[in-house]
Amino acid sequence: MEYRGGGAIGFINKFINSEIEGIYWFFPVIFSVYLAMPVLSLLKDNRKILFYLAGTGFVLKSFLPEFLGYFGIHWNGYIAMDMLGGYLLYAVIGYLAATTDFTKKQRAAIYVAGFLGAALRYVVTLCFSFKNGIVDHTMFSYNGYYTVFLALAVFVFIKYLPICDILAENPKAVSVLKIVSSCSLGVYLIHMFVYRFLARFMEPYGWEWRVLVPIAIYLLSLGITYLLKKIPIIKYIVP
Repeated sequence: MEYRGGGAIGFINKFINSEIEGIYWFFPVIFSVYLAMPVLSLLKDNRKILFYLAGTGFVLKSFLPEFLGYFGIHWNGYIAMDMLGGYLLYAVIGYLAATTDFTKKQRAAIYVAGFLGAALRYVVTLCFSFKNGIVDHTMFSYNGYYTVFLALAVFVFIKYLPICDILAENPKAVSVLKIVSSCSLGVYLIHMFVYRFLARFMEPYGWEWRVLVPIAIYLLSLGITYLLKKIPIIKYIVP
């Protein structure tokens, strides 16, 4: 985390645009989603409208801009569902996925879409990166249809895991999960400090750093957050 002058206006600009610590770009997204919740909550029982919002938003925001771009067609951004701007589409799709009882065939279709989305993203990235000699970001969009497919598939897969029902019936497991959940914001806030600390002892490259170190970062961040929540006075300022 770093801020190098610029006065009050400079600080405000960097703070609003997440330029002091780029990893916190997600907070404005969450804030925007929260602002929309009072309106969306009025539609929670009108599933037809929610499915319409999700479907229209997906086609106009996630699918057509990306798909037509493959053929050199530049999508007009004004043709959009403005009420689902930003990442609000995920909130609507997530609610529908959480409250819908999918059949086995529907789940299979979602898993296939998720697999194809992941395969398309990483195969294209790999091929274009080798071709251009640099990491290609063509399919790195968080709003791209391939990302939406993958996110939905992971969500539904976890939702229907038998272990979730087993854990829900175990009081000790529920207690542990509640503690972990209560530390989630704190983990997000401090994980970059842990990242930089570990980077002092090993190069942040290679499969070990990308596969094993994230687990260590999460566990250390979780432990630190949990301990801070136990310290008098400090526990009141630790989220």
